[in-house]
Amino acid sequence: HMPFDLKFIDREHPIMAGLPEQLYFLDEPYWPMIGDRAKIHVLANALNVDGEDRPMMWTFERGRGRVFA
Repeated sequence: HMPFDLKFIDREHPIMAGLPEQLYFLDEPYWPMIGDRAKIHVLANALNVDGEDRPMMWTFERGRGRVFA
């Protein structure tokens, strides 16, 4: 567990409506993300312990299927 801040990338996405300007967490950020980052739409990042941005909120669409994580 560690403290981290979300850095919003796409504030215009409908999922982001109503969220405050900043969000702070004390949680277990799961890094590294496995998979092709080019196939997702990143909504928010957070810095990992190595100082690298990692996707923390993202969407993925395939056909009629939609995912939010």
